[in-house]
Amino acid sequence: MKDLLATDRRRGIMPPVGSELVSRMNLTPQPANGHSQTATYAPHQVIEEEGSPHGGWYVLLSGRVGVFKRGRQIAEFATRGAVFGEIGSILRRPRTAQLIALEPTSVIYFDTDLDQLIEHHPKVAKTMLISLAERLGQTTDALWSTEGKTKKPARSRAKKR
Repeated sequence: MKDLLATDRRRGIMPPVGSELVSRMNLTPQPANGHSQTATYAPHQVIEEEGSPHGGWYVLLSGRVGVFKRGRQIAEFATRGAVFGEIGSILRRPRTAQLIALEPTSVIYFDTDLDQLIEHHPKVAKTMLISLAERLGQTTDALWSTEGKTKKPARSRAKKR
């Protein structure tokens, strides 16, 4: 995976994510089955508000999307085919972050839930799960690199016999 924003990583902002598999998806402006639609956003336009009710999820066609928590940018999606906004949809809870277009941005919005996605679009579901696993791995690596070096492992409090 190509790190497009190495300087942001040094500032503590997660790099953009997306797998080669996601990037190779056949993304068309008019996805099938009526469960999706395309949308375009102007720079600085809010795509989703943190805390808003969960809905669907997105696939990036072009542009850049910033992910913000409490007003601070924590991640960015800049790779065609990147999947985002899926956490609230999968967990059926409010949006965990605010999504803002950082430049003119086009996306496909999917309004299907995870069960429908798995049943009707198993390849897309697999792609989404791979994307989530990549992001979890990056988050783990970032936490380890910033905190793991400074914290000592917890000692066992169990008594030796």
